[in-house]
Amino acid sequence: MKQKLLKIVSIASVVTALSIPGSVFANSKEDSKAIEENLKIITSYSPEITYDIVPKTGTITAPSGNNEISPSSLSFVQVATGTTETDYISAVKHVMTSGSTKGKKLTVTTSATASIWFEGNFTNGLLNTGPKDMAIGYGTATSITGSTTLVDNTVVKGSYRGITYHSCVYDFALYELKSSESVTVY
Repeated sequence: MKQKLLKIVSIASVVTALSIPGSVFANSKEDSKAIEENLKIITSYSPEITYDIVPKTGTITAPSGNNEISPSSLSFVQVATGTTETDYISAVKHVMTSGSTKGKKLTVTTSATASIWFEGNFTNGLLNTGPKDMAIGYGTATSITGSTTLVDNTVVKGSYRGITYHSCVYDFALYELKSSESVTVY
């Protein structure tokens, strides 16, 4: 009985090991060293928060909605993905932006920094910037920020744009990408 159980466990272990892609397992010291060095680079990197509508011409549309990705970031999308979601929550009179960066490789390190901007009748203004979040490998870095823009307890009507600054380091090279989404408050 004991031998039969050991045999079943052994077979199950082999089947499980064969069914998991080899890329899931770290190549011990080499991958650990790469992750460590990539993490140092991404930790020291801080994006410059500036207003920029991601161009509509020649864009790569991300899977979720109106996210637009700059064509200059093609190297980025080979090792990570980035998305931005911007919503108006009328019950609490709040505009919220959530940006996430997800790695596609085991040794990639990623970060996300979300920002929310007002695109009203006056010049574009930065309302808030979320904290930079980081992740390793296939993990997801998520940054969330929001703004309550009230005049006489009423939300200022106009367009709000969430812009997320995505960055990743893979093979010791830093890649950047911005994605954005806007919402209009009527």
